[in-house]
Amino acid sequence: MIEKYMRESLKSFQAYVPEPDIYDIKLDANENPYNHSDEFLQELKETITSELLTRYPDTNSVDLVTEIADYWKVDSTQVICGVGSDQIIDATTKLLLNPGDIGLVPTPSFSMYKHSICLNHGEAIEYSLTNDYNYDIESMIETCKLVKPKFMIICTPNNPTGNIITNEQLEKVLSHVECPVIVDEAYAEFTDETAIDLISKFDNLIILRTFSKSYGLAGARVGYAVSSKEIIDAIRLCIPPYSLSTFTQIVAKTSIQGKENYRKYIKMLKSSKDKLYNILCEKKQIEKVYPSYANFLLVKFKNKNVSNKLKEESVLVRDFSNHPLLTNCLRVTIGTETEINRLLDAIDKL
Repeated sequence: MIEKYMRESLKSFQAYVPEPDIYDIKLDANENPYNHSDEFLQELKETITSELLTRYPDTNSVDLVTEIADYWKVDSTQVICGVGSDQIIDATTKLLLNPGDIGLVPTPSFSMYKHSICLNHGEAIEYSLTNDYNYDIESMIETCKLVKPKFMIICTPNNPTGNIITNEQLEKVLSHVECPVIVDEAYAEFTDETAIDLISKFDNLIILRTFSKSYGLAGARVGYAVSSKEIIDAIRLCIPPYSLSTFTQIVAKTSIQGKENYRKYIKMLKSSKDKLYNILCEKKQIEKVYPSYANFLLVKFKNKNVSNKLKEESVLVRDFSNHPLLTNCLRVTIGTETEINRLLDAIDKL
């Protein structure tokens, strides 16, 4: 019955459906595998009161926004929080697109960019990375001038390929592009570079960040944007009130205050990634392992259906092999030593 009343553009739309959580080893979602400290958890327990549950949360997340602004040395009017960076992407897309307007997105990259554009009545046009999955700056600028999008998205480090755009390259793009440029830095904690300092120079720049990856708060669902006050005020028009629960705001704020703990985890994950990269490069089942600046590796296997065979060993990774630019490619999250060893054992059985 419902199809009769649905939007035509959604009748062939494919929803984003994560794999069920039924595997012993879960290396598919780029989560931080390490447990939070007992001190962190105890501090959170002490914040739970009846009032925390009976009262609506602060709709502007003032305490959390202030903490984020202090961390990045920007004004609090330049920060807005949402339910994961996904909500910020959706809100920004709502803000900028009239029906039929174009959003320019990289490929291969995070699928939610295209999803959000489609759901908000726009048209997603893709610009390709190079054969080695690097950003082609001249081609990006040329494409943007040609299609005249309402916005351009850049993901750095890019998911699922792990490559980055440098600030020098980004400045070149921003100097030649007039439309808003959304830079998704979901994995930027694993690099030594951020474009937040460029916001004061380019008034069309929007930076997205999340607590889901390096901070290990995927279950809390907290993301934020940093941009000019003008843009932040406009994005706020498209975010419903009371989006973030009071407890979620407290969790994120507390994690920033304990940032030294997470820097330790980041260092451990980067070391594990380098070791895994070297081991995988020697595996006879693997054609290529792509260098990565994030907490995952893109791995091209020689044969098909590797993902299903790993599932038979109760090891879950993200399968991108159906993407036309990612034939036989799987994305592997960097996990604990135990998880990585289970993965390697499963690969050896292929």
